[in-house]
Amino acid sequence: MGEDKSAANLGYRVVQVGPPNITLWDTEPSALEALNVDLVLEIATKEEMVLQALKDCDAVLAWGASPITRRVMEAMHRCVIIARYGVGVDSVDLEAATEHGIVVTNVPDYCIQEVSNHALLLLLACNQKLMVFHNALCDGRWDHSLLDGIGRLEEQTLGVVGFGQIGRELARKALALGLKVLAYDPYLSNAGVEEVGATPSDFTSLLETADYLSLHVPLNDKTRHMIGEAELRMMKTTAVLVNTSRGPVVDEGALCQALLEGWIAGAGLDVFEKEPISSDNKLIKMENVVLTPHIADYSDASRAEVRRKAAEAVARSLSGSHPINVVNHEVLGQARIDKGMT
Repeated sequence: MGEDKSAANLGYRVVQVGPPNITLWDTEPSALEALNVDLVLEIATKEEMVLQALKDCDAVLAWGASPITRRVMEAMHRCVIIARYGVGVDSVDLEAATEHGIVVTNVPDYCIQEVSNHALLLLLACNQKLMVFHNALCDGRWDHSLLDGIGRLEEQTLGVVGFGQIGRELARKALALGLKVLAYDPYLSNAGVEEVGATPSDFTSLLETADYLSLHVPLNDKTRHMIGEAELRMMKTTAVLVNTSRGPVVDEGALCQALLEGWIAGAGLDVFEKEPISSDNKLIKMENVVLTPHIADYSDASRAEVRRKAAEAVARSLSGSHPINVVNHEVLGQARIDKGMT
């Protein structure tokens, strides 16, 4: 399936693939400098484009939602690793990668502070009606009649769905502001929730109780549209939904209806079902939402860190070693790097 390059050191083709806004930095070349690497930038967002970009590569550095599907991997005869920039791996067919002996990695620990801060930012902006007052002032209105509906944080409850590193850090910050925090995570013990100072909750009770609902789950078959019409109708009419995870975790059509008809009071969103968001998306016209363009993970430091760690995973794999943060653990032992195919 592959060719052994190690003896002759013939050089490796490493492709950085993603949407039009990606750029080459010096971070990746620095991490790969010990190897004979040809690092190539390919803009590709559709399956056929991705296939053509990756078919002759030895390793992939993958940005964004560029689909690396089974069909793409069937053409990747030499590839040993797909290193995702970021936490989510929903753009990669993990089952196909495992079957083809390709290691998939992510960087699960690079933006914990940034995303938890951004979720809190959206929560506070909704609580204080930040955009409502901003827009009123820009329209020439000094309007204190808009003040109704602002609740005192110390009397309110944050519900966190998904209590991994980001969810836990958000909980710590919210508790410091006086919010009560409920957490739902079916993969975490009650003790794991309580050690942060939060209170364990089942999903239904959390939906019914929370004044703010913040989502911190990966996108997979179990979480896709986990917040839909039924869940939104369970929430308080004064509640706010915050999503900094993945857009399709929320049924956007149901959310628009909920916001327009008053099932809930507002939303703070960094992610959307279709990205970039279209100019005719109903959310853009709503005053009870705060929107940002999928940038919760960003700081100069976090972007440099994710680039370095993804490139280091590639370097280890091309050197014949297992990288850290392997997502498809089942591949280990039968991966191409284990068979000396690098």
